[in-house]
Amino acid sequence: MIPVRVFFKKKGKLKYISHLDLMRAVTRALLRSELPIVYTEGFNPHPKLVFALPLSIYQESEYEIFDIAVEDGVSYETVFEKLKTVFPVGFEIFKVAPPVEKLKNLGFAKYHIELKSSLKAEDIENKLAGALPVMKKSKSKTEMVDIKPLIKEYKVNEDGSFDVLVVSMPQTILNPSYVVAALGDGVEDSQITRLCLYTTDGKVLE
Repeated sequence: MIPVRVFFKKKGKLKYISHLDLMRAVTRALLRSELPIVYTEGFNPHPKLVFALPLSIYQESEYEIFDIAVEDGVSYETVFEKLKTVFPVGFEIFKVAPPVEKLKNLGFAKYHIELKSSLKAEDIENKLAGALPVMKKSKSKTEMVDIKPLIKEYKVNEDGSFDVLVVSMPQTILNPSYVVAALGDGVEDSQITRLCLYTTDGKVLE
C-alpha cells in the first residue's frame, strides 16, 4: 500500500458546494480514475479518504489536501496524470506526493479576505487590532466570544483586503467567516480564499 497526498485548488462555482458534496465528488472521481485505490474494510467499503481541513461553503482555496492510498506498484506520476483528468472545472490538482507531515500536525490556516462593505483599510486595521466579539454557535449553545486570541497574525492591504493566519488545530478551529462577521460583513457577500495550511510549528503542511 502506497500513501498518497493530493494537493488541489477549489475555485469558481465549486465554492457553492458543501464539504459533504465535495467528498462525494472526490469519491466519484476516484472511481472514474480506475486507479487501484485502497478501500476500507467492512460491509460498506469505500475509498480511504481523509481531508486535511474541511472548507466551508462560499469559500475558495489555493491549497487543499486529501490523503488516499493506492496498491503497490503505482507511481505518483501515474496517480497525478489519472486524477487531473477526472475532476470537474474548478477542482485543480497541482501536486501528488508522499505525505511529509501527519495531518494531525495541522496548526494554522492562512486566508485572503475581501469584504464588500465600505470599510476602509484603516477601519479594518483598527478593528483587527482590538477585541473581536462575535456570536459563536456550538452543538450545545450560542454565546458571545472574543475570537482575537485565535488570530495568530494579520496583514491589511491598501485596497482593504487582508490576510489572516488563524488557529486550525483539531480541537480548536477558527472559521474565517467569524472574522468577517466580527467586522460586520456578510459571508455570502465577501470573498474568502484559503491560501495555505501550516503545521503547529509553522511549516507548510506537505
